[in-house]
Amino acid sequence: PLRLPDYQGETWLVLDGQQRLTTLVGVLLAGEPGWSNDEEADPGRWSLYYDAKENGFSHAKKDEELPNNYLPVTVLLDTVKFFNHVQGMLKPAESNRQAKDTTSDEVLGWVNRAQEVARAIQSYRIPLVEIKTNNLSIAVESFSRLNKKGRSIGQDEMFSALTYEEGSADAFHLAAEIDKLQQDMVRSGFGEVDRTILLRAVLTAAGLDM
Repeated sequence: PLRLPDYQGETWLVLDGQQRLTTLVGVLLAGEPGWSNDEEADPGRWSLYYDAKENGFSHAKKDEELPNNYLPVTVLLDTVKFFNHVQGMLKPAESNRQAKDTTSDEVLGWVNRAQEVARAIQSYRIPLVEIKTNNLSIAVESFSRLNKKGRSIGQDEMFSALTYEEGSADAFHLAAEIDKLQQDMVRSGFGEVDRTILLRAVLTAAGLDM
């Protein structure tokens, strides 16, 4: 949901972990400049809160006033936003309707807990394994070896993902063509052929290294 500006310099492809990175960017930078969820079927999914009372993360119920122990995740990444939000949490009970049922010690406990979480998020560094190459086959092979968990993905699917062009309705998509090949071979009575064998056959027919 965050529209990044056009970049003309060196670019990196994320071989593994793109969904994880997208989720982190989505919930931590919601509402920042460049943010757009106009096309989202469920825009509320990015509105995540830290529940300092239960020490967990949660979505807020629609159209419900937020409890005093809820902090938007976006304030956990920004020290100034965090400070301003905490000031509101610490208001005396009489000026904060939702704080009437809580003691000042409870609220201080929530603030201290939230501060620990904010510090952990702000200091966290995402580990990267950088593979420097312009060779697509090396990138595909590297991903295949790295992708030991999660949904199994074939080399033809990885190749299609790395060469995908958004908005190109007529573009050639290798994974989709191999799907058709598999179906045609089953219909012809030949039986189901492994995708890797079909990929190698296509590469060989194209004069490429199988």
